[in-house]
Amino acid sequence: MTFLVGKQLAWAITATAGSGFLLFGYDQGVMSGLLTGDAFIARFPAINTTKTGHGSSSLQGTVVAIYEIGCFLGAIMSLFIGERLGRRKCIMAGCAILSIGAALQCSAYSIAHLIVGRIIAGIGNGLNTSTIPVWHSELSKAASRGKGLAIELAINIFGVMLSYWVDYGFSYNKSEAQFRVPIALQIVFAILTFIGVVFLPESPRWLIKHGNDDKARHIIWSLQDNAKDIEENDTVVTVEVQEISQAIREEQSASSEGSFKLIFQNGQQRFFYRTLLGMGGQMMQQVSGINLITYYATVIFEESVGMSHNTALLLAGFNGVAYFFSSLIPIWVIDRLGRRKLMMFAVTGQGACMAILAGTVWNGGHAAGLVATVMLFLFNFFFAVGLLAIPWLLPAEYSPLAIRTRSAALATATNWIFTFLVVEITPVSISNIGYRTYIYFAIFNFCFLPLIYFFYPEARNLTLEQIDYLFTGEKVKLYWHPSMGMAGDVNARIAQGKDLESVHAQHIDPMEGIDDDLCNSQPLSQHNAPGAEPVERKKRTRTGCLNCSRRRRKCDEAKPICTGCKRRGDDCQWRMLGSFREANIKVLGSDHPSMSQGANTNKNKRPSKFKILNALPNKPRTRGSSKRPYEAACDRLELEPHGSASGAAPKTAAIAETHSNDPLRSAIEDFGSSPEVHQAPLTPSSRGAQANLLHHQSPSSCHHERSDEAANSSPSDELASPHHSTHQYDIQHNSVMDDTSSQVYANTGPEFLVDDLAALRGFTHHAQINASVTDSYYNGPSPLFDNSVFSDPADLTNDVFLPGSTYEALHTTLRNRQLWTARPDGPSRASSRGSYAHARTPTGYSDSDSLNRAEREPKTGRFFQLSIEREHILWQNYLTEICSWLDMFDNNHHFASTFPQMAKTAPHLRYSCLALSARQLERQQNAKSQSESLSLYQEAIHLLLPELESKTTPVIASCVILCVLEMLSCNPKEWRRHLEGCAYLIQAAGINGFSGKEEQALFWCFARMDVCGGLISEEETIIPLHNWRPRDMSCDQASQLFLSSSSSDFDTYANYTVYLCAQTLGVLFGPSSNTAHLCTPLQSIPEEDVNSYIHRWRELFEQVEKWYESRPSQMKSIFTVAQPGCSGMDQPFPMVLYGNGAARNQLYHVCALLLLQRKPKTLSLYKKPKSVLWHARQICAISASNTHHGCWTNALQPLWIAGRVMSHFSEHMAIVETLMRIERETGWATAWRVEDLKDLWGDYDNGDDCDMDG
Repeated sequence: MTFLVGKQLAWAITATAGSGFLLFGYDQGVMSGLLTGDAFIARFPAINTTKTGHGSSSLQGTVVAIYEIGCFLGAIMSLFIGERLGRRKCIMAGCAILSIGAALQCSAYSIAHLIVGRIIAGIGNGLNTSTIPVWHSELSKAASRGKGLAIELAINIFGVMLSYWVDYGFSYNKSEAQFRVPIALQIVFAILTFIGVVFLPESPRWLIKHGNDDKARHIIWSLQDNAKDIEENDTVVTVEVQEISQAIREEQSASSEGSFKLIFQNGQQRFFYRTLLGMGGQMMQQVSGINLITYYATVIFEESVGMSHNTALLLAGFNGVAYFFSSLIPIWVIDRLGRRKLMMFAVTGQGACMAILAGTVWNGGHAAGLVATVMLFLFNFFFAVGLLAIPWLLPAEYSPLAIRTRSAALATATNWIFTFLVVEITPVSISNIGYRTYIYFAIFNFCFLPLIYFFYPEARNLTLEQIDYLFTGEKVKLYWHPSMGMAGDVNARIAQGKDLESVHAQHIDPMEGIDDDLCNSQPLSQHNAPGAEPVERKKRTRTGCLNCSRRRRKCDEAKPICTGCKRRGDDCQWRMLGSFREANIKVLGSDHPSMSQGANTNKNKRPSKFKILNALPNKPRTRGSSKRPYEAACDRLELEPHGSASGAAPKTAAIAETHSNDPLRSAIEDFGSSPEVHQAPLTPSSRGAQANLLHHQSPSSCHHERSDEAANSSPSDELASPHHSTHQYDIQHNSVMDDTSSQVYANTGPEFLVDDLAALRGFTHHAQINASVTDSYYNGPSPLFDNSVFSDPADLTNDVFLPGSTYEALHTTLRNRQLWTARPDGPSRASSRGSYAHARTPTGYSDSDSLNRAEREPKTGRFFQLSIEREHILWQNYLTEICSWLDMFDNNHHFASTFPQMAKTAPHLRYSCLALSARQLERQQNAKSQSESLSLYQEAIHLLLPELESKTTPVIASCVILCVLEMLSCNPKEWRRHLEGCAYLIQAAGINGFSGKEEQALFWCFARMDVCGGLISEEETIIPLHNWRPRDMSCDQASQLFLSSSSSDFDTYANYTVYLCAQTLGVLFGPSSNTAHLCTPLQSIPEEDVNSYIHRWRELFEQVEKWYESRPSQMKSIFTVAQPGCSGMDQPFPMVLYGNGAARNQLYHVCALLLLQRKPKTLSLYKKPKSVLWHARQICAISASNTHHGCWTNALQPLWIAGRVMSHFSEHMAIVETLMRIERETGWATAWRVEDLKDLWGDYDNGDDCDMDG
């Protein structure tokens, strides 16, 4: 289509359009200097009207003016065939025809031959001049459309000037080349224009009108100044496409589209009125007298002023130069001053020049001749400033798209017919009535002034669609009013959107209460016209935008801006079709002491006193103690022996006694070496505990009492005292175990990385966790997600990632280190070990220091031992069970073959695999102890952290496998948090779905978890879609690559469903769910737009259906029973057995179901799709009929999505049974979704005697 974009494309279009008008101007002026040339009059003596000749002035006028007849015929041809052929084909046809005509003229040896050539050349020029302004206008921005047309017409005048000088130069050649070469040069310009149009795009408005929306969108995108920085589905592009489409719909609804009689009808769109304005502009241009000077400048200088031939030619050349430079002025003023002002300025000056010219020619003196010459120059100046470009611009601006081609053709035909009349009568008029010729041209110009003032609207800085609004009211508006909205193109309106909001807040809508149907066709001042009949208000709609709802007006629901709001210039706002999630509400519970304190107070009375409650459990004080409350609070930080408080609670003492076996102790001791221990919290729970503690004490006094003690004790002394950390640990558990304590919130951002890494150093040097200590951890709700939205986390007895647990602390450390490693300014993946070995880590120690400290620790300090027999069992479970999950979409089985081999040389990968296997066995066997998996998980992270910076394949593999372990064990509502660190690390390593070999397998394994997390939280994937493929690969190329793999690598084809699922999440739940392109870069955030959403929805749904239709045979079912109940089998779902690819088909059904549930109301599909219920039953049938554990681990969320569609009790029973079976056999938690489905169905609210949990 075109290889240029942005401003380069705009300039190329302007240059090509200018080349076409250069040809037009050259044709106009070239005959002026040839008519009196010696060679020309010798070859054609019949039109020699010089003093020495006896030719006919009428015949001379006919020869010159017959060209305008040809142009008129060309414009009429464009009237009938232009809309059918399109803009580009019309221009190319015009160039070809003009070249033929020019060849005939330059080879003419008779008057008849010359006339035929001029007629044919005129036809080509008529096609060009009626099409080029329309083509150029429709490809121009509103703010620069006038400027572009002014440049185009300035080039036209350059052609006139060029013709004068070519004629002057060849006048010294006495052969017939004197006139043949200047005429033949037309062919050169025609060829240049033809070549330019071949490589430039078609008008997007013509394409949209003829159903080529995709091409039009691409062209509109390529015309944006920042096209290289945005996608084709950017909001600016989409809104412009929408406005053009809306204008076409309104025109079609107002008249019978395609009828030739349309331009002669008025109706609501005022087609005929607008056509007459365009024709009137062209009439004014020609009747002003410009062609009197253009065609006969040399004749006027010779006959009216009395100059010699050579002097007249030279002066005509200088007049052309002045004319050209005058034509440059509108380039800078046409879009600043507007059309109306320039036109009125021009006709006033032209009338004055013609009046003075008449007087000087009548006088006939030498001085009068000089004044006449000056008037001719001034006339060209006024004409170039006003009437040169604007009449060519008006038909394209004023005419709606439905008649734009025909209206422009009629206007051009008017131009040429009046040109013919002027050129035909000028020589006769000058010969017969002399100076009076200039008088009637002066009168014509003065008569144009009221016509322009009263009838021609101002179109400055308005889009072609906005100009339509000036004509569609009760009367034509001459100016755009602020109540009609913001003028300008989409970029300008978006840039000023914030200013608009404040204007809208103060603006009183002049159309308040008016029927929206009238707004669609008569959007403006007709509603305020006196005597207008009141319009019955429509009933309030509940599906439209908020503005239309408040005005109780029907809304057409066009997004992002409905028609009513667009016409009023309002900020269109829409309802959020959702509800607040309790998971995001961070408030104190109603049972908290601070909340219950005011329950007994008078609500209408403002409290005069406040009481600060201590939410921590109070320690009994010894009798006789005289410490003040703040001193008692400070005691909690002092280094006193454990148990010195004689009245300590037994539970607290028990916890303190078991502390010696807890790895948290070493972390506290290690971290306690810092004198700023109170500013560096250890774990999420300890942060909250210390925050509560410091809140209830006097900061100044505590600091004062601690400062002396800190000054007299070294860090090593503090480390040597076990009582120091013991008592702090006691305080920590006092805070987290108290039921009335305030809710603790974990800080897991990178800013807390120092604390978490310090904690990990303690974890890795001590024995495994004692089961009693693990069981004593805080078992309250998650600080990050309020699980009351779903099932109660207390029911998840095997959830080890509870706040305050060692699992949680280890995960937080790993996650933060992953985020640190993946930071944009971090070392690249290719960096060597030596490049960062001595770099300072976030903790203040280098990696080598950490490793040396670990080596200096006595080996006996780590009690973790794994027997050979147990490792064999774990590896066997990994290969037989775990790998069936991980390698499900991988024919090469990298997790079963390649990564275990890597684990031989990568200890962190070995421990990661073993930890996952151990955790799965614990889940499957419902073991109460997690000590084995915790120790392996801890060891894996200890070995993995120093290697993260390398971002090697084993490192990424360990991170992905640990993510699977965390998905298996954590609350599903926290899946995304557990995936974030690995997601950013994968992106930092440059791994994508097409990396190949092991890295590709790792990516798709993680991508499935990413998609499942997105389905649960109804959000787009953590890894943006544009990072799922290489940077040099587009969305379409990726889709084609997926589709082409169906015959060879069907595992790649299977991964296509994961990709489609991610696209579905982006379209339905992404932040730009109504406009963003499927592959929008991060730096570009698209706005909401319904047409874009419809287009993307339809495109995605077609891709999903194409995947299903193009499946290879390996992914098709091998056994199917549509109605098992008919065969005596008590199954509510069909039986569908797959030999391979069960999960792939299930993901297809998930995509289709989600898309169909959110199908745009206005969209009609070519082929009727399967129903939502059919897809839901297929999802349930696949999980019930196929026992492959890899399929089951991916079936959790699909079954939930399908279960929401089911209504019969037997279907509910079957879904619940399937979910419970998945948990029993795989260890993957599904009970939480069972509870969610029960709550959704409401079948079990009355205590049914059917137990679904066992």
